[in-house]
Amino acid sequence: MNRTRTLIATLLGLALILGLAGCGNSQRRIYSPERFGENGRCYYVNDISEVRLLQDDRRCERTWTAYPMPLDWRQRYDDYYGSPDYYSKYVPTDRRSTYVRGEEEFRKVNGPGIARQRASATYTDGKRKYSGPDVAKSRSATSSGSGGLGGGSRSGGLGGGSRSSSGSRTSGRTSAGR
Repeated sequence: MNRTRTLIATLLGLALILGLAGCGNSQRRIYSPERFGENGRCYYVNDISEVRLLQDDRRCERTWTAYPMPLDWRQRYDDYYGSPDYYSKYVPTDRRSTYVRGEEEFRKVNGPGIARQRASATYTDGKRKYSGPDVAKSRSATSSGSGGLGGGSRSGGLGGGSRSSSGSRTSGRTSAGR
């Protein structure tokens, strides 16, 4: 009788632990820009190969032209383009570490522009539209201290610059000019 109670208590405890562990595994809502370009242009942050991945995911029309992301667009949607929700999906694996390293510098140089532009961002979760400030507030309340749309690590990419003849990226853009 005592063994039966111990077994039942153990099984109930295990069921409770597994049940609670499952509570944290619910699908997290991802907010992304409503559009990934405009005027027939599909914007990329760092590398033109991002466009193919965006087109494969139907984020840009196949007929749109690959185009470097304008600085104001990059600043407006920095919370998304600087999150793993973007770079883990649309930046080719072999280029991610370069992309991630550039985000810190981009934010340092463009912080005031990001703060100004963020207010005009329009995001969607696939069902509804949200304004940039509303999304930033909701994500910072649910993310682990990152303050961004992607949650977790807050790294991302460069928002401008040029390529040298060797193909490496330079950060030529600032919030003051393009």
